[in-house]
Amino acid sequence: MLDKIKEGHDVVYAARKSRGIDSLFKRKTADVFYWIMKKFGVDIVPNHADFRMVTRRALNAFLKFHENNHFIRATFPIVGFPSCVVYYDRPERLAGETKYPFRKMLEFAIDGLTSFSTVPLRICSLVGLLVYLLALLMLSWSLIVKIFGGAIPGWTSTVAPL
Repeated sequence: MLDKIKEGHDVVYAARKSRGIDSLFKRKTADVFYWIMKKFGVDIVPNHADFRMVTRRALNAFLKFHENNHFIRATFPIVGFPSCVVYYDRPERLAGETKYPFRKMLEFAIDGLTSFSTVPLRICSLVGLLVYLLALLMLSWSLIVKIFGGAIPGWTSTVAPL
């Protein structure tokens, strides 16, 4: 990594060559995460785990981001300094348990997707608009049926006494 810094790169990412030692579930969810991030337009280095070497110049630029929850994997690429990736073989864990169970991985993915892309907000807005339009359509249909004396399926037509 130091050699790459000496060659003129300001950010050098350490990324796994493969995820062969991970479970099938972990491999597939990681693949889906990086695929979605790319589709949403987020510049991210696949299979690196926040381990990188940076120059002071890149670090100072990074520190200018005044965010509460840094999603570091996508922040460094947008800082805009020359970067490269060094691939390594990750050995199998010899002791201890991972600090990233499924729940933490899911929260991490959601933070990443919502921090660097407007696509989730647009999807939610479109779904909200669609639900609103369907509700408006149902309201209109219900009023028309009631005005012309018809029964609305699933609704009672009489008022029960108290």
